[in-house]
Amino acid sequence: MSPRPEVRIEALHVADFVHPDESPLAGRPGIVMAYAVVHPEGVLLFDTGIGFGDEEIERMYRPVPRDLPDLLRQRGIAPDDVVAIVNSHLHFDHCGQNVAFPGRPIHVQATEHDAARGIDYTIPAWVDFPGARYERHTGDVDLLPGVRLLPTPGHTPGHQSLLVDSREGRTLIVGQAVYTRAEWAGSDDPSLSGRASAWDREAYDASVARLRALTPDI
Repeated sequence: MSPRPEVRIEALHVADFVHPDESPLAGRPGIVMAYAVVHPEGVLLFDTGIGFGDEEIERMYRPVPRDLPDLLRQRGIAPDDVVAIVNSHLHFDHCGQNVAFPGRPIHVQATEHDAARGIDYTIPAWVDFPGARYERHTGDVDLLPGVRLLPTPGHTPGHQSLLVDSREGRTLIVGQAVYTRAEWAGSDDPSLSGRASAWDREAYDASVARLRALTPDI
């Protein structure tokens, strides 16, 4: 077995927003996170947050996005060291700053890429832009040594999560496959779960079970 690589994972608070009126959480503040996986073979970004300049998003969500390249620099990461992007899914708050990294491969499940072509699924300009280069997958994929892409459908048709096995331990970056710590711990309180709003509730449950079975350290 190959030795586990030394990997650093940086959590990046990339935006704030307010849940819109039609949401069960209407009026409540929310945050958007992205993650930089700093690997010996380069930096992977998991999600890129909310982009800039879309009038409808600004009206509905009142977002305060932060520039992702600037956030990387603040953590000592050169944006040019980003070798690829992994989008958990292609809703607007997870792919909005892909455009800041033209030419980098964007890893998505094929079912998600197809779904993103649907009406009102996302912001088209944040998905299809000059320099966008998608790598479409149909299952588990080893992206780098110790870094595996896992399909976790439920929240959306092609949602995916990231498993990182490194010297520091086993870390799961779940995206929106699980919403809260309480849900991960087994709470059946619907207010603490994303199940009610899932695209497919049975798939959502199966994905949560799969992730729990991996027994991550984090």
